[in-house]
Order: sequence, then C-alpha cells, then structure tokens
Amino acid sequence: MAEAVTPIERVRALESWLAQDGFFSHGLEGEALSPAGHGAARVTTLLGSDQMIGDDEQYAVAMSLIAAELGIPARVVMGFHADEEDPAGQVFTATGADLHAWVEVAFEGYGWLPFDPTPPEDQVPNDQTTKPKADPRPQVLQPPPPPQEPVELPPTVADDRESEEDQEAGAGWIVTVLLIAGGVLAVLAVLLAPFIAILLLKAARRRRRRAAPAVADRISGGWDELVDRAVDLRAPLAAGATRAESAPVVGSSLGQPAVTALAARADAEVFGPGEPSPERVDDFWREIDAVLAGSDAGLGRWARLRARVSLRSLLIRARLGEVRASIAQRATQIARDARDTAPARRGARPAAADTGHDAARAEEDPR
Repeated sequence: MAEAVTPIERVRALESWLAQDGFFSHGLEGEALSPAGHGAARVTTLLGSDQMIGDDEQYAVAMSLIAAELGIPARVVMGFHADEEDPAGQVFTATGADLHAWVEVAFEGYGWLPFDPTPPEDQVPNDQTTKPKADPRPQVLQPPPPPQEPVELPPTVADDRESEEDQEAGAGWIVTVLLIAGGVLAVLAVLLAPFIAILLLKAARRRRRRAAPAVADRISGGWDELVDRAVDLRAPLAAGATRAESAPVVGSSLGQPAVTALAARADAEVFGPGEPSPERVDDFWREIDAVLAGSDAGLGRWARLRARVSLRSLLIRARLGEVRASIAQRATQIARDARDTAPARRGARPAAADTGHDAARAEEDPR
C-alpha cells in the first residue's frame, strides 16, 4: 500500500488485492479444490497457498483478519442480495443460493461501510494444485567433534591427618537432624514448585490482561478471567462460543447469575462506538473480581485449591495462541506485501444498503 495512506484507501487496496489475485470456487464437483469452513486452518491454507482459492466465506474472514492486523476495525457480515438481472421493485424471495458474506469496516462519522473482497465467480484457476510447493533443504554433513584433550587431574595429596576420635558428645545427632530437615525441605520444594509456577503464570496473565495496550482488550481480558476460572472448574464450554452463548455455562459453574449481565456489558464496550473510558474499565474489573470472590466463597477448600492450580485454562489458551500467532504472522506478511503494491480497485459490492454516498464521503474525509 505504498500510495494508500488513509484508512479508506488501505481498505480499498486490500479489497481489490483479494478480489484481483484470488480465485473463486465453492469446492463442488467439477470445480477447483476448495475446502469449506472459515476456521484458522482454512484461512491459513487460503493465504499460504500458491493460489488463493475460496468463496465469499473465506475471503470475507481473511480480509477482516488482515484489516484487524492493520489496526482497522472490521467485521464479517452474512446476508442476502438479489441478482443484478432481477427487475428492481419486485418481491425478492431469498434462498440459500442467495446467501452471501462480505466485510464491514467502521469509519468514524460514517458508521459501518460494506466491502466485498470476493473474486467474480467466473474467475477460476487454471491449475487446481493449491498445496504449497515443497521446499526441501539439503542435508549438510556435520564435521565430527574435535578430540578432547585428557583432563589433567591435580596430584593426589596424601591425607596424613589422623582421624579425630574424640568428638564432642551430641554433635553427631545434631548433624543428622539437620540433614533430615534439609532433605524434607528439599522434597517439599520439589513437590510444590509446579504449583507455585502455575500460580505465578496465572498472576502474570491477569496483569497482562489488566494492562493491555488497547482499552477494549482490557475489557475482553476481564471476561477471559471469568472464562478461565470456569474452565479450571471443568465447565463444559464449547469451542468458539460467543460471550452470550457461554455466559449461562460460566455463570452456572461459578454460581454467579451476574455473569450474563457482564457478558452483555463486555460486548457493548468492545463492539460499541468509541473506546471505553479508563473509569469504565476499572469498574468492569471490580465487578469481575466481585464475581470471582463470590465464586470462591461458594466452593469448598479443596475445590477452590484444585481450580487455582489447574492447568486446563493455561493449556487451552496456549493452543489458541498458537493458532492466532499463525494467522497473525501470515496476515502481517500479506499486509506488508499489500503496502508495497496498490492494485486497482476491482469487484462489485453486494446491494445490502445505499452506502455508496457514505463511502465516497469517507474517501474525501477519512478519519
């Protein structure tokens, strides 16, 4: 995006790049290979292959992820739009074949404006091989390690000292007690070290969420504290569930009905207009701490201790972090490539609303 300076120009360039360089396929019989879905593995395959092949679902998710990596708020929208050949003003009957996904980007003063990065349906690849080419590396024979010189030991000094036969009475049992006590402490330290490490990791995770650079991430981090506590209590949370979907399960496992209201408040703060103020963030975290304290009061001593030292939330977050890192790394590379080339605008937008005038105004006065 060498010439794309304003946010609207960068979004236009990203939209045109995906629509121009990508190919369209539903993966049906007789079409190019294109697995369904929009998960991390599918988006990574789309962006990491020699040819980008997918449908509107994959391209919309890919554009929203890259826009987020560029610091531009974006979301994926699904809806229906009529065929361009249908006469205007007639009744439109929506079916599954009319379902379409696109991207909406928020611009201050203009709201959410639509962008469609999906290539035309007649833009299909010539070569259906979509797997990345193997890049074998030649094996290099390592040289043998150099011979080690023999270690010169110091000369043995004969111990001519006679053993002391007259030791003070009681010195022997004192040494024995000290050795036993030291051994017991060492064993306790080894046994407690993993649990102490888990507590330190969770404390560091909480501090990192509480002091996140983005204010909205602090709100999300507070909600994640509730979810992690529920996970450590073995709550059956579904993977990929929204806050509203997971709130009943989290509230039931913690025994706190206020969790549902906190989920709605977190969605309003994160996805609402503008950034939440520091005072609202502090108030939200105070409510999170109150829910966690109330949950601890309702648990037994051993149940509370078991949840505190559980590894479940740490392991699940680690796996999610690996998936997000893979997507972010690829998105960063694509964003860097997109900055260097500003392709011409291409592709039509779905007729979801009359927002063309707002988009033109955003280009003239971006914020």
